Amino acid sequence: MKKVALALAILMIITLLPATNTALANQSEHDLIWEMTEDDVNSFISDPQNHEFLRSAHRDGRPVYSVDTEGGLHLSNRNADWQSVDIKDDWMEAGQLYTIVVEFSSSEPALFRIMNTDSPYSTLSISGEPDTHAVLVYTTGIVEGQRGVRLTTPQGVNIDYTISSIRIYAGGATDVADVASWYMNVPSLHELFSDYFPIGNIMEPGVLNDADTVEMFLHHYNSVTAENAMKPANIAPSRGVWNLSGPERLVDWAIENNIHIHGHTLVWHSQSAPWLTEDENGEPISRAEARSNMEYFISHYVGHFAGRVTTWDVVNEAFTDSVSNNTLGSAWRNNLRSDSPWYIAYSIDMDENAEECPSDYIYDAFVFTRLTDPNAILFYNDFNEESPGKREVIASMTEELNERWLTDPRNDDPERLLIEGLGMQAHYWTEWLDPNDVRDTIVRFAETGARVAITELDIPIGRWNAFGDRTEESLEHQAELFGALFNIFMAHSDYIDSVTLWGRADHQSWRAQGFPLLFDGRLEPKPAFWSIVEVINPELAELGRQGLFSEADMSVDSPDLDEPDVPDELDEDIDFDNIEPMPMPEVTPLAYEPPLTDEPATNNNSGETPPWWAIALIVISVTIIGVALYSLKKK
Repeated sequence: MKKVALALAILMIITLLPATNTALANQSEHDLIWEMTEDDVNSFISDPQNHEFLRSAHRDGRPVYSVDTEGGLHLSNRNADWQSVDIKDDWMEAGQLYTIVVEFSSSEPALFRIMNTDSPYSTLSISGEPDTHAVLVYTTGIVEGQRGVRLTTPQGVNIDYTISSIRIYAGGATDVADVASWYMNVPSLHELFSDYFPIGNIMEPGVLNDADTVEMFLHHYNSVTAENAMKPANIAPSRGVWNLSGPERLVDWAIENNIHIHGHTLVWHSQSAPWLTEDENGEPISRAEARSNMEYFISHYVGHFAGRVTTWDVVNEAFTDSVSNNTLGSAWRNNLRSDSPWYIAYSIDMDENAEECPSDYIYDAFVFTRLTDPNAILFYNDFNEESPGKREVIASMTEELNERWLTDPRNDDPERLLIEGLGMQAHYWTEWLDPNDVRDTIVRFAETGARVAITELDIPIGRWNAFGDRTEESLEHQAELFGALFNIFMAHSDYIDSVTLWGRADHQSWRAQGFPLLFDGRLEPKPAFWSIVEVINPELAELGRQGLFSEADMSVDSPDLDEPDVPDELDEDIDFDNIEPMPMPEVTPLAYEPPLTDEPATNNNSGETPPWWAIALIVISVTIIGVALYSLKKK
């Protein structure tokens, strides 16, 4: 009998070991799909366009690719930041998430980033401080209109650098690295401002796979704008071809969660599908053809989402970047972008005797949209809107086109304006912003009878073409500006339709180098966040700054929530002096730090603790064997 017990115990261990190994394999948090080796680097250098995972971004022999001493991919002789290397996405499966971990190095301190490979070339992840080494993590999937991601340096930074390693895993970032998660122990922005205006942010369909980001979004925002997915070039890259699955998913998600979705955008000089305004040879088509294409595009696109997308940026950025402050509003046509493909096409075969002019494309876009969905609220959207000249031409255009609509025989509701909203993009700079200019623009736009929306708010540190340093003082200055703006928004909330921020955290922003948003790369609130909270409830803001805030502090009976102390207008101009940068005391880098080892990652989890039940069974089996052997020996 004792021999039988011994045999059974040994058999149990033999049977159990494979099961234990299987359990360990099943415990694996991630699957490594590909890791760049020196052989990959050599293969890529010999044929830069046909590697399975990598693709060259080069022109005229730049950059020069070589193998560094450690087997990494070295890039030299660069004279533009786009000269780099891309990770393709044609190997990806639809609906799946993949996490890319990239290790950069250079001989001099620099920032490194992962960005889109196609327009609008937005930054997806960026290192926090200039250094000679950085590790970036980015989770992605197949994105319509994109062809993968680019591994490069920020705009204007053309140094030599090395991609020391690339690893691609199946699953989200939290499956492969100890990445940051959103700090949620903060007041909800949309709840704080619920009596005044919705608070919005951008979202892309693929980001809906990130449960952590979705939870954060639902906590803070009740309005959403697609960053890129709903722009013309992505929606209809050619006539009759419609990419609506991504926008459909975003719209359905928004409706299910009682979030207002703002359509962005219909007619724009950038990210517009060429077929709308050009022939197959890239030459401008006639006014009549462009007008017909516009009507076809708007009627199909807006009609598809009618009743679900209830506000639209119909025309985006029709005016030149800068307009002289001495410009009269009546001269608004002289300040339109004459290089816009819509302006050019509407200039061809134009009948001046019939008082046709290139600017008619703006009026047509609004009319076609109104006729397609009469219930939608239609916006004109632009930037640098706080400058007096541009403010005036936008307002004058709005007034003139609305007056024209009054006598248009297609207008069956003369009580309504055609352009019912004006979008202030609010892409500002800490060193080039006087909040009083923003206040004056809100007042002037409201005089047109239109609603006002703050559509793309961010405030990077620095000024145009010169990002500043992230210091204690510059962050406080940024916070002061955010607070001043929200003070103004509150004072004029009767005219403001919504306030939307253009990005969720600094490192995800298209202007990431300037740290322009409310949350940092660790996904924690910045001083700017608490300055906004202070507009509604100073006590909550002070608790937050001290790290003492809790949900219990959010009392609906708080007099500060019910009756915020907001002046009707600012009593005097705010004078923001230039700030001398000061060194920042020990700031944690924004880059995530996944585990990196000298050995290739594997899926066998060697060295990890087996599950408790496997350990227990092994202990029992060893005990049985020991008792059996002792009994046999004693016998």
